[in-house]
Amino acid sequence: MNVPNRNVLIVGISGATCSGKTTIARELHETFKNSILFSQDNYYLPVDDPRHVFLHELNHINWDIVTSLDMDRMTKDVLACAEEHASSIGKNNRNGIKSPYIIIVEGFYYDECFKRRIKRVYEPPDVPGYFEKCVWPEHLKQLEEVKRDVDNIVYFQKNSSNEMERILSDIRKW
Repeated sequence: MNVPNRNVLIVGISGATCSGKTTIARELHETFKNSILFSQDNYYLPVDDPRHVFLHELNHINWDIVTSLDMDRMTKDVLACAEEHASSIGKNNRNGIKSPYIIIVEGFYYDECFKRRIKRVYEPPDVPGYFEKCVWPEHLKQLEEVKRDVDNIVYFQKNSSNEMERILSDIRKW
């Protein structure tokens, strides 16, 4: 996206399912009052949508691929929000400097991801083998694509207060 000025900052939070993205995204949203939060979870296709990829060997839909989401709608929503705020003047921060409007996009870490996923109750529940066959391989595939195709990415591995402070510091510097 090409925003003509620094009035809008888009912060993407991504990682595998159940990795702590929502926690980080909500904390950022609560910290920065001049922000909005878009969660990819709100863009899943309905269960009966023919665009889903059905895994016959697991008798289950693969929910962990980008085609299980209405990414066109999500992209339009995020871009519309960015365009709406691109010409607005941000709020003054504590130093009297105008701060940008922040759009937080939460999208799709292994140890933490697996631990959380096996504890979470899904309806319908995951079928045996789903994490190993779908969740983790898709996460690795998407991570490699991002590393190859996207600049200006900051990577971190753990949901810790040190990492959160680093994220907050990076955003405040922008």
